[in-house]
Amino acid sequence: MTAHKGRDLWPTWSPDGTRLAFASSRRGNRNLFVKQADGSGKATELLISPNSRQYPNDWSRDENTLLFMQLAPDDASDLFYLRRRDDRSGYEEIPFRSSDAHEGPAQLSPDGRFLAYVSDESGQPEVYLCAFPEGEGKQRASVSGGGQPRWRADGKELFYVEGHSLMSVAVSAYPSFTVGPPVRLFESEGLESPVTFSYDVSPDGERFVLPEMVEESDTIVRVTQNWYAEFKGRDGEAE
Repeated sequence: MTAHKGRDLWPTWSPDGTRLAFASSRRGNRNLFVKQADGSGKATELLISPNSRQYPNDWSRDENTLLFMQLAPDDASDLFYLRRRDDRSGYEEIPFRSSDAHEGPAQLSPDGRFLAYVSDESGQPEVYLCAFPEGEGKQRASVSGGGQPRWRADGKELFYVEGHSLMSVAVSAYPSFTVGPPVRLFESEGLESPVTFSYDVSPDGERFVLPEMVEESDTIVRVTQNWYAEFKGRDGEAE
C-alpha cells in the first residue's frame, strides 16, 4: 500500500472498501492522508498540522465524516472529525470532545447517530456512548475500565476491551437510548493495547480477528484445507 520513508499507521477502511485513511509522518508530524485501497495513485493529504498529530478512527457510511484523534505536543488527546463541505471541495475540521481528559479512540454507530469513545475523565479509561454530532445523552458502557470500542453492523451490540478480555454490551435506540450490562466473551493477551485497535469483528458479531501472542521459540504450523478450490478461477486456473 505505501512505500514512503515516513511512518504510516492506523489504516482505516472507507465504508465501500475502496480507500484507506491513515496517519503518516511523511510531512513531519503524523497527519491524515487517504489512498486508494488497491495501492494505485498517490496518497492525498486530508489534514496537515505542524503542531499536532492526527490518527483516523472511523468513517461515516456516507463518507462525509471522518472521525479522528488529535494529539497535542504534550500528548493530550481530543476527538475531532472532518466534515465534507456542501460543495464537496474538501473537508472542514470540527472539534467534538476537547477537555483535560484523554479521549479516543472512537467509533461511529452504523447509522451514524451515536458515538462510542474512550475517556479517562473518571481517572481510568472507560467506554462512553453519546449522540453524534450533538454529544448529548452520555452514558458509560464499561464498568471496570475499557477501550477499543467496536459496533456490530446492526448497531445493537457494542464490543470493547477490558484488560485481556473482550466484552459485549447490548445497545438499544428505541424507545429510548439504553445500554445493557457488560458480558465477558473471551480472553486473549493479544487484545491488550493502550491506544490503538488490536481486533476487528465481522458484521454479524460472530467472528473476531486479533493478534496471537506466542513465544519467539515457538513454532506454529497452520494447515489450510481446500486451498486449490479457493483460488481456482482467480486470474485463470490455479497453478
